[in-house]
Amino acid sequence: MAIESKVDSLKFYYKNAFRLYNNDSSSHALIALRRAFELSDNETNRDINGRLYGLQGYILLSQGATASALESFAKSKNIGFEIDNIEITVGGYHGLGRTYIVINDFDKAKENLSKGLAFAKKNKRIGAEAILYNAIGILEISRGNDNLALTNFREFLRISKQKKDSVSIVYSYVNIGEVYLNMNKVDSAYKYIDLANELNLKTNDAQATANIYANYGSLAFKQNNYEKSINLINQSLKISYDNNFSEFITDNYYILINDYKALHNAKKANSIYKKLDHYKDSIHKINDEKKYAAIHSHMVLREKEAQARFWEQKFKNRTIILILSIAFSIVFIVLLIILYQINKANKLKHKSEKLSLSEIIDEKNRELVTRIISGKQYSGFIEDINNSLEDINKRNSINDVKKDLQSLKKNITVKEQITNNWEGFKIQFQNVHPNFFNSLLEVEPNLTQNELRMCAYIKMNMSTKEIANLLNISDRSIQTSRYRLKKKLTLDPNNDLITYIQAI
Repeated sequence: MAIESKVDSLKFYYKNAFRLYNNDSSSHALIALRRAFELSDNETNRDINGRLYGLQGYILLSQGATASALESFAKSKNIGFEIDNIEITVGGYHGLGRTYIVINDFDKAKENLSKGLAFAKKNKRIGAEAILYNAIGILEISRGNDNLALTNFREFLRISKQKKDSVSIVYSYVNIGEVYLNMNKVDSAYKYIDLANELNLKTNDAQATANIYANYGSLAFKQNNYEKSINLINQSLKISYDNNFSEFITDNYYILINDYKALHNAKKANSIYKKLDHYKDSIHKINDEKKYAAIHSHMVLREKEAQARFWEQKFKNRTIILILSIAFSIVFIVLLIILYQINKANKLKHKSEKLSLSEIIDEKNRELVTRIISGKQYSGFIEDINNSLEDINKRNSINDVKKDLQSLKKNITVKEQITNNWEGFKIQFQNVHPNFFNSLLEVEPNLTQNELRMCAYIKMNMSTKEIANLLNISDRSIQTSRYRLKKKLTLDPNNDLITYIQAI
């Protein structure tokens, strides 16, 4: 898959997961999210990865998997810091704070939300400030600090008006009204709930509508207008059921029970109790299923991440080892050629002192041809490796590098070259060492071409390792071939094969 199409697919699955989460389909959202994680690269897709972990945190939180949610939000926040992305960093702080509120760890909730707010202010992100003021207001209500809650909700309202965000303004009014309701300041509560209702007639937000009806019902109950309260709460219940706003349903049932108790309608109150118990049982069952799905999904994601890191590191290590091996092989071959040439030169110098001029010329000619035969093989071998390494160096994709290295590994042999050019090699060799093959075939007419080639290499005074490198086989295989050759030539066990062949 091309890099561009891979990134496009990654973004598609992320957006799809976000859409499914907003439509309260968290199990399907996790499936889309899992696919996005499979496509993402921790090194190159850091921005998207930070967003993926943030969204995963909110999905896990909605399913009650708070421990896993905290882990995801922490990863999102850390990635935001690493890549200097303010939105992801603030989102991580917000998610951590909201999760700690759910598990009633209010101190850690305040710590994370306050850090997020300070970070948003420092970077002048008023949208993020508004969200964090609202979250801190919810935290203070949970802690029973109504005045601090009012202060934060008013800041939320101020920024929402500044941004002209009608939906946020509605929720600001609702939140402030609820605080006054908790403080038994009915008139102030009505004032803000009325403001929320008036503006929501334009925005028509379903969740805000359910919340407004519930607050009107609570206010009617406080004013002993129980019939009106029942009517309003039932409207809130209907919207909540239609849109699966589970956070309102339980509270609405309790208000209805109190309404019927106040009307001395025990039968109806008991009926509502049964509905509430049935709803709680179904919610517990759903939450248990969601928790299991969330935990299972999170474990699968962590396992895939661990596997991806393992194989990525393993591939890197193997690639490095292979490149180093090739480099050392090249150095070794070059040194071998140099040493071979030096050794031959020294032998030639030593022989020249004893041989006549004609013998020296003849020996030089033979030495030259032999050197051309082996030198061409080494030269072509080194040139091919250098060209392949230059091509690999130009690759951008790890997969392409891997393929090229595998191809290079297959090509690190001159066996095929030698096999294809055997007849040419044989002719050149016979020019240097006349009657060598004829002498061997007189001893054993059934020698194969491979056995004749082995004899030629031995005649050229090549070592076991050099022959093994040329034929791309192990040293042990060379030793086995020599043993069979010695047996075929019917040599005495005490006779050395190398000495025997070089004497021909």
